[in-house]
Amino acid sequence: MRMTKHNLVILVWVLVVMNIAAALWFVAGIVNSDGKFRFFDSDSVQAADTVADLSRPDEYQMISDYAYHVSEQPSGQVYTCITFVRAKWPVSVNGNTGVADLKGALIAKLFGRSFNDMKEALDSVLSRPQFNVAVNSFRRVDDRPTSIGNLGAEHYYRCFPHCTSDRLLEYKIVRNDYDGVRATHKADFVHYDRLRQQVITIDMIINLNLQDRVTALVNERIEHFVTTEHMQLHRALTLPQEFYLGATGIVFVFPEGIIAPVESGVIEIKVDYDKLKPYLTDYYKDILDNNANYKELPDVQL
Repeated sequence: MRMTKHNLVILVWVLVVMNIAAALWFVAGIVNSDGKFRFFDSDSVQAADTVADLSRPDEYQMISDYAYHVSEQPSGQVYTCITFVRAKWPVSVNGNTGVADLKGALIAKLFGRSFNDMKEALDSVLSRPQFNVAVNSFRRVDDRPTSIGNLGAEHYYRCFPHCTSDRLLEYKIVRNDYDGVRATHKADFVHYDRLRQQVITIDMIINLNLQDRVTALVNERIEHFVTTEHMQLHRALTLPQEFYLGATGIVFVFPEGIIAPVESGVIEIKVDYDKLKPYLTDYYKDILDNNANYKELPDVQL
């Protein structure tokens, strides 16, 4: 067929339109819903923690702050308090920046009470030191004081993503304290459904009326450790408040002194999903069936 000048012009315009459409499709693919380019958004560098198939990467902001306080007693003794906070804070989860419920749950577990936001929490915690004794007055200092024996208190707060997958984002909250005599360690967890954008509680994972049977499974594992590894463990009366969701099972986290001597520290007991499945809710079974790309993440250090 002979190509006329008119047909040639039409062909050129079709090619131009196709190139423009392809360019717009490419740009739409790399721009977030808020208009930021993922190639150059600094927060998105940390989003690589989330290996997701059809979901958007999560974004975080590093928050670090600290405060040093001293209290000079009439006797001449000087008490010190050192407070550190470091958090890998959620900015967006699966492309959604409206994660107020997640932030609220993290703040409540990190500091033991609720605040309106992280800024208010930091202002409060860092301006009100926790000494080892009742003090009448104190002042903030620029240089790190030397914590000497029972005259020094130290408090360290850390908050960071612990594991992630297509469906779940799990945060770990670590609290280390020194009261002048002994050091204590506490680990808490917050579980978040990346698809439904909601905090997950134990009742959403294990049927409420079947939790005693899960406690029996935990005690079977405890008995195994007592028998095979001669660990000094006691039977659990109930499930602990804290747990984390592993790739192959749920790990129940018992605080110091609950099922073992205090000096044994925090005790973790894992129960595999194949044993837990009869007691799991339909909601959590659905998560397990659609939970690809699970991976654990490194702890955030001070």
